[in-house]
Amino acid sequence: MVDLSGELLGDLNRQGREIAWIVPEDPDGYIANAPFTWGAQPHKGHIFYSDWNSGLWSAKLQPVVPNNVTIDNNN
Repeated sequence: MVDLSGELLGDLNRQGREIAWIVPEDPDGYIANAPFTWGAQPHKGHIFYSDWNSGLWSAKLQPVVPNNVTIDNNN
C-alpha cells in the first residue's frame, strides 16, 4: 500500500510513501498458496482485501517507517 497523495513521480518506496504490504498465502486456499488478491480497502486502521483463492481477509495496518525517512509528529 502506498501513499498516493501529491505527485506520483519517481520511486515511491525510496520517498517513504510505502505505507504497508502483505504477502497473502493460504495452504488451505482453493489453489494452495497462490494468492490472487485485489480490491484492498483501508478502514479504521485495517485493510480489507479479497482473494480469489481464499476469500475475504482483514489485516491490521501497522505502518513501516524506512530508515531514510523522518516523521514530524508536530502537525
